[in-house]
Amino acid sequence: MNIPLTNTSQTKNTDALLDQASLTIRHNKLKTDIKLKQERRVALLGLNGAGKSTFIRNLIGESNNLDFDLLYQTNESFENNHFINLKPNDQNFKQLMGYQADTMLSMGQLSAYEYLNLCAGFKQVSANDYNKSIKQVIDDWGLEKLLHQPLQSLSKGNMQKVAIAQAFINNPQFLFFDEPCQSLDPIEQERFNKNILELANFSLCLFSTHNVNHALSIADDILLIHQSEIAYFYQDKLQNHYLLFSFENREKISNLLNLSSFEYEFLENGLYKIVSSDVIDEFVKENYASFEFCLPEKEALMPLFRLLASSEWQPLDIAIDRVTKP
Repeated sequence: MNIPLTNTSQTKNTDALLDQASLTIRHNKLKTDIKLKQERRVALLGLNGAGKSTFIRNLIGESNNLDFDLLYQTNESFENNHFINLKPNDQNFKQLMGYQADTMLSMGQLSAYEYLNLCAGFKQVSANDYNKSIKQVIDDWGLEKLLHQPLQSLSKGNMQKVAIAQAFINNPQFLFFDEPCQSLDPIEQERFNKNILELANFSLCLFSTHNVNHALSIADDILLIHQSEIAYFYQDKLQNHYLLFSFENREKISNLLNLSSFEYEFLENGLYKIVSSDVIDEFVKENYASFEFCLPEKEALMPLFRLLASSEWQPLDIAIDRVTKP
């Protein structure tokens, strides 16, 4: 079967609640609020064992063992701007959420079609939308040939497809995927990428991955996860910042930056964020021997990820010192 790589979904944002959605993470260690808004795809990027699954389980209210507070927000109706606040354990939040776990529940005797019907029942899909919602995810995720096979007979990749598909049944406002592409072949990975770019254009979508290139290719924002904590937050912005990392002492690097009249932030443990400047390339050429890298923020995520992998950078107590030049 040839898998269509263009999305033919008829999923529309017909639910008034889908017009405003946000998640605020009040991170006690960073001492800052991270706000993630609707129509954003957010990658939770981390090494194997970095605690990405733990992080997601805290986001959906399955666990509560990390040092941050969560607040979900949506507008109450299309006609007004009255917002309602939701916590992960609120029943209203559960009805607006879609979640794919890293492992399937032990329901191997069910067929894929029976499983989708069971999920629709759990999500309290209305009688009018029940069959339409199930048919939609079957079409969007190419499940036609799997419907009457027991889950226990499916390959890991096909099992993953069913797990991903069920997350969309209730047209959720908040989507969470835990390592969604780890068992998918390249064609199905491309389907996933296209579908969350197109189907999730009205939702806030968070997905975990250990693949830096995957995160960079489809995510708007990236949370770098280390030891179940946020080690770094990259947010796609118009302003192009640079990241600098150095093993040199802070005084030496700060002196170099001060001489160049850059506005910068010291992010602790050898990491600096520099506001873009016309002379940044000249600064890099003149001082390249003093640091490991000084790159545009998005390009710097790969070497930053490598530093985490090698344990050469341990962002355990992130504190930000901002230096603004006149």
